[in-house]
Amino acid sequence: MVHGMISRSASTLLPLLVVAACEPVIPRPADEPPWLGVATSPQIDAFMDSAAVADTHSIVRVELRFRYPAHQRMSADSTLYAESRTVVDIDCAGRRGRTLDLRLVPADGAKPASLPLEPDDARWDSFESHSLSTYFLAACIRMGRVMGRLAPNKRFKLPARVD
Repeated sequence: MVHGMISRSASTLLPLLVVAACEPVIPRPADEPPWLGVATSPQIDAFMDSAAVADTHSIVRVELRFRYPAHQRMSADSTLYAESRTVVDIDCAGRRGRTLDLRLVPADGAKPASLPLEPDDARWDSFESHSLSTYFLAACIRMGRVMGRLAPNKRFKLPARVD
């Protein structure tokens, strides 16, 4: 029963991250070493692990950290959590990414809880389609792999690829 609730919770959290990312302006929060700020809104501050910047592979494994100014709950009887973390693979040149894990960090400092992912969350998907697309693009810009900046748009549009 708990596994089913946690599985449903993971599939609920990823779309919430997208909703929080759809603010009209996505400025970058201040860095909190070793975390680099990638996006902020009234609902969420997003960071990436600074170790990814030095990775020269075409596919970069990045830990993303999402901090919530207002603590969150997955359900009425669940523990409050202050942030979530996810490990993702990002292919900036191919403009695609995938989620490898998702953890919730309780507000009381207890051990983070890992949530199982739905198969759709773990498959490679284009930046335009993935639930974490805004953060993938922001991480690529922060790593210097995509030229551009986060601009006042409700959806980020990437220029057409020229192969």
